Amino acid sequence: MLYATEKVINNADATFIVQQIQHFLNGRIELKSGNKSRKDLKKEFKARAIKLKTKTLLLDEQLITSNLKKKIKTIYPYEYKIVSKEIIDKAIIEKIENIAYIRPIPAIQITNTSGSEKVSKQLYLQYVINSLNGEVLTYIAPGISIGMSGDGNGQTSHSDIN
Repeated sequence: MLYATEKVINNADATFIVQQIQHFLNGRIELKSGNKSRKDLKKEFKARAIKLKTKTLLLDEQLITSNLKKKIKTIYPYEYKIVSKEIIDKAIIEKIENIAYIRPIPAIQITNTSGSEKVSKQLYLQYVINSLNGEVLTYIAPGISIGMSGDGNGQTSHSDIN
């Protein structure tokens, strides 16, 4: 659950991991107890995504494409800032209420063999997280079809936000 470029876990990473485990376990308990269905969870994601209107989305300057930097004003109507990972880490540690951030999460390994050449690619989901409590507000998934994959390299691109 670390950034793809990180080798050492820091306090913000540990906080994120613990929050995600707590949310995962609570969600499984609710599903198993019969209080919620998968459809209910999908409805919750829609309701949570609306919260982005009232939050500043922090985008890691190392993890967004240059094309997105140019076009974000035209495709993302809410408040955002392009910042360093350290600023995002501070928002996580301090549990700042009005902040959301994007965290790339390795999702699947795709391997394709073409002739004698084997190509492997890691695809990422990009979770949009509430820094107050680690709640997943929404997520961005790369396009995947049979034999093909979208740009799931962990960077947030124009097509992800659009």
